[in-house]
Amino acid sequence: MKTIPIPILWNGSVSNNTSFTVTLSNLSGGATLGRASTTVNILDARGLTSRTVAPEFDTALTIRREEGVNLLTWAGGGQLQRADRPTGPWQMLMNATSPYAVQSALPTTFYRVTRPRPVNLYVPSSYDGQTPLPLVILLHGYGFNGVAQENYMQFRPLAEARGFLYCYPESTPDSTGTEFWNATDSCCDFFNTGTDDAGYLRALIDEIGRQFAMDRKRIHLIGWSNGGFMAYRMACQSADIIAGIASLAGMTFLDPGRCAPSEPVNILHIHGTTDANVPYAGGALTTTGQAAQAPANMPAYPSALQTVQYWAGYNGARDPVTDPGPSMDLTADVPGLDTVITRYANSPPSGAVELWTINGGSHGPALSSEFAPRVVDWLLAHPKR
Repeated sequence: MKTIPIPILWNGSVSNNTSFTVTLSNLSGGATLGRASTTVNILDARGLTSRTVAPEFDTALTIRREEGVNLLTWAGGGQLQRADRPTGPWQMLMNATSPYAVQSALPTTFYRVTRPRPVNLYVPSSYDGQTPLPLVILLHGYGFNGVAQENYMQFRPLAEARGFLYCYPESTPDSTGTEFWNATDSCCDFFNTGTDDAGYLRALIDEIGRQFAMDRKRIHLIGWSNGGFMAYRMACQSADIIAGIASLAGMTFLDPGRCAPSEPVNILHIHGTTDANVPYAGGALTTTGQAAQAPANMPAYPSALQTVQYWAGYNGARDPVTDPGPSMDLTADVPGLDTVITRYANSPPSGAVELWTINGGSHGPALSSEFAPRVVDWLLAHPKR
């Protein structure tokens, strides 16, 4: 089974519905075709604020016989499915990773790989198809999903007000049905699936850039908890395209050698001092609390202060300065001003590093109306130079 990707590029001037037809012909090799032609209808896009985007899809699925076992390999970030007939019904093989060994040699077994996870991209009304807009991606926490994370943080109104492309993708479920990002060795691939979430997110960014006028100097990630860990992994592996990240209650790698950014990335770390799930002082995930599925021997992660110190070292930032007292009110849990800023006074272009310490802040604090604008405005003010 083969998927033919045909990108639909919106230029901002669609005037009515249109369509195109795809026809398969000149068959060879003795195969037979079922449906040989299909028509794709493109509806008038005026007034729509959401577009569905997914990474390009070429699974390169292969099956070879090796010592009495069928060995399946594939690429592209999708999940393997099987069926007894080419028309289905299809069964999702939840724990299957490439390469995947199949003992059965039944000729009536069919396999395919699902399309990589699609994302609904919010497009502000100011988008004209010509002016490149910033891109902000929100990464949900362990056991959450994209919609729940947006409901918690509420960045979408700012996408319209500030004029940026915005999406909140879904991760994949583990064998317990819990959604997770394979972020760092500390969090949160508890069942060792090896899911390439970093590759998926990079491919998603590439696809958004192909379909929309995207400002490639202003690609930003915001993550909470497991999503914050994932944002740090992207900063480590895709520093060439990520302008900045903001992490709430998610740390970087404990071993600084596990992260080798190719260039500076703007880093905003936000953390509550009373976080019981990912403590401000560092530690390791345990079998209690939000990460109840975590094995007892999970690798440790650094403290909030170590995290920003590591990134100051990667970026070449120097001279940390801490404000004498709180200057922001980021949560409704703590009365009055609750957040103290530590910033590196001497930072290279694209290499700003700040720590926002929420005094008395928990792992998932009740965020004030000040939180989302502060975070977004900080990121938008720190493009890649």
